[in-house]
Amino acid sequence: MQFIPYFNYAAIVLFVITIATALYKRLYIRKTGVGYLILSIFCLFVTIIDVLSVHYNLGRTATWIFNSLYLLTRMFTLLIYFTYMLTLTNKLEKFKKNPLMVVGTYLPYVVFTVFIFINPINHWLFYVNDAGEYVRGNYIFISYMISGLYLLAEFGYLIMHRSYLDTDKFIALSAIFPLTILSIVAQLFTEGLLMEMYAMSISCVLIMFLVERPDEQIDYDTNFANLNAFIADGRRTFLEKEHVKIIILNVINEKKVNTLFGYSKYREFRKTISRIINNTLENYKVKGICYSFGDGRYGIVLRKKYLDYALNVAEAVRKSLNGMIEINLSEFYTYTNSAIVECPNEITSVASCGDYIEKFSSEKKPIESTVTFADKEALKEFEIYSYVDNIIDRALEKRLFQIYYQPIYSINDKKYKSAEALIRLIDPDYGFISPGMFIPAAERSGKILQVGAYVLEEVCKFIASDYFKESGLEYIEVNLSVIQCMKDGISDDLLAILKKYNVDPAKINLEITESFMEISIEKMQKNLNKITESGISLSLDDYGTGYSNIERVAKLPISVIKFDKAFADAINNPKMEKIIIDTIAMFKHIDYRIVVEGVENKEMADTYSTYGCDFIQGFYFSKPLPLDDFKKFIDSHKNTNNY
Repeated sequence: MQFIPYFNYAAIVLFVITIATALYKRLYIRKTGVGYLILSIFCLFVTIIDVLSVHYNLGRTATWIFNSLYLLTRMFTLLIYFTYMLTLTNKLEKFKKNPLMVVGTYLPYVVFTVFIFINPINHWLFYVNDAGEYVRGNYIFISYMISGLYLLAEFGYLIMHRSYLDTDKFIALSAIFPLTILSIVAQLFTEGLLMEMYAMSISCVLIMFLVERPDEQIDYDTNFANLNAFIADGRRTFLEKEHVKIIILNVINEKKVNTLFGYSKYREFRKTISRIINNTLENYKVKGICYSFGDGRYGIVLRKKYLDYALNVAEAVRKSLNGMIEINLSEFYTYTNSAIVECPNEITSVASCGDYIEKFSSEKKPIESTVTFADKEALKEFEIYSYVDNIIDRALEKRLFQIYYQPIYSINDKKYKSAEALIRLIDPDYGFISPGMFIPAAERSGKILQVGAYVLEEVCKFIASDYFKESGLEYIEVNLSVIQCMKDGISDDLLAILKKYNVDPAKINLEITESFMEISIEKMQKNLNKITESGISLSLDDYGTGYSNIERVAKLPISVIKFDKAFADAINNPKMEKIIIDTIAMFKHIDYRIVVEGVENKEMADTYSTYGCDFIQGFYFSKPLPLDDFKKFIDSHKNTNNY
């Protein structure tokens, strides 16, 4: 028989390219990548055997050996492919523990192996004639029948586990079936055509770029798998309810390396981080899959016998990453927090795990020890974080938000003339929920517009009451979020609420924070000008904590500057004291009124009273109070000139 080996030559080229690419792209970092490499390398070996099997000049004995070996290895390729599918769907360990599945899978191959060994006697599958040429036997169809059986079973498995794979992966893994069937049919009807391994090479190329996707799965600075890989791996883990522990690491100030030293040293820094993590795992003789989530966030997934090492590894890595790290002769001090999450006992989905990583990474202060998610407070806080959007919706629907008021003392008038309205949420299921948790969530979802309207309505109801008219209070301060201020027509929305309750705009002072300075002033100017033109005054809150500069402050149509608590805390620093005095004098010179927040004792209150401030606010006077308690506080201070 005259064989046509050109498709096999093409297959060898494709396998070499895919293997080289897989190694260069470091697919061996992940379990599925290792499985892919094993499959590709074995397929290359089978293809070479196939090429050698048709070179009759090697001799009759060699032809017998290579053809027998080819039939054995070609069949085994389908078993390796099945193992790769088991790895992709995270079923390999369960498969190994099921004797019935193992026997059912390998029995046809064992039977075929017996046929191969007795073939030299009965020539059922093939024989080599006196001229040293390969000749098909009468029962060669048995090899195709068993191959077809494996293909059918594997395709059924793929269909059953469709939920484990996205569309691209499913298509790539399914391609082997029509390609193999077509190649077998071609070989049956075109004598001497060798196409089976070429079909396999095409399948491996599709798997490389549609399933493994090295450029989308690997972080090349650290040699760790990336967030995409974590989501894909996590999806399989949670579907199988596999018991794992995830160590989460947050290098708090990693991004500053890029700012201070440039991108080149930033990449070296990240490589150093990965070396420290890998060295720690090696020291504890622990095997885990490492992930880089970006922005200083890393993860280590531990399985099976390594679960009990999680706390020790997390602490060791945290301590190793807390300190001075050298980057190409430059030194940088890092701060790292660590946490441990146990799945699926504590977190039951990839999305929830991602939420926890995001929440944990939002902590910008060093934590003294590793956080264990099982801590009751951590569990409660995360549960709130996970469902905060629903909690906000319920609070808006059932009007669960409460408005608290913190009195503001007028130094010149020696009485309380205003107050700041602060929103609070006490949920029936979760109790008190910090504004620091639900306000950012409301801003992310856009619900801050409804929350802001809710606050203003409640404040307007209070201002419209008979009590307010007789209280001596002149206005209430209400916080205005960045999202609200960016909304077209915000001034009309605000005035509509005031008109609804017949409230004079002069009774409202809106506070904007220094975070506004991150946004182009031009974008804010139009809305802010419209607001002040309507008669509502504006304050700049938290002055001195971030982005403000005098030029930008001067452009804003504000009338009040609120000094952040950091100013109040700094009065015992002689240098800061001079800066504070001069800053107050500067703002007073251009007719701004000054409010100092965070005043906590009589010494602070007396000091700022002598500096020329207009108002003082803080816990020394009162904490934020519910409306009824606030009324009692104002009533009790009506007839006194003291704080």
